[in-house]
Amino acid sequence: PANSSRNEDDDAGGPSADLSLTQTIISPSPYNNSLIDTNVIFRITVTNAGFANATGVEVKDLLPAGLTYVSHTAPSGTSYSSSSGIWTVGALARVTSLSLDITAKVVSYGIKENQAEVWEAVQTDPDSDPGNGSITEDDYASVKVTTYRSVIINEIAWSGTAASAEDEWIELYNLSGAEITITG
Repeated sequence: PANSSRNEDDDAGGPSADLSLTQTIISPSPYNNSLIDTNVIFRITVTNAGFANATGVEVKDLLPAGLTYVSHTAPSGTSYSSSSGIWTVGALARVTSLSLDITAKVVSYGIKENQAEVWEAVQTDPDSDPGNGSITEDDYASVKVTTYRSVIINEIAWSGTAASAEDEWIELYNLSGAEITITG
């Protein structure tokens, strides 16, 4: 029965969707440093741990500078745009996950952080807000790819050797196995 003496919101206690993201590097091993011109595969997984279905779900993962898009594998019924970084998931049933794999080529040295965030959703989420850029919410996930130069200094004889005090040298080692120009 209606109670005109109180203000009630009958939907306040209703079930909600609860979207979260994880991101991993599935190739090469995340414990190895990547080399220039090698591919890295990122797996972005969106999960609805809530009691209600989610609709209008979009995840944004735009590759950072230094990583060039190669390809992707998206679940059936979803789509990914490499130019906008938007993965259009659409509907995500309760207690369900979907994963997107993005293959990118490493094209420059340094630390590259690939960031993903739930960008849009029709339903409210009890512990995060889509598209707000907060790195502390569970709808955000990132991983780092570290690339170092593939030529390292392996040995140095800076003060001579047992053979001769005049024998000074530096040994460079090519980690990649590919021919590398060391000019400059």
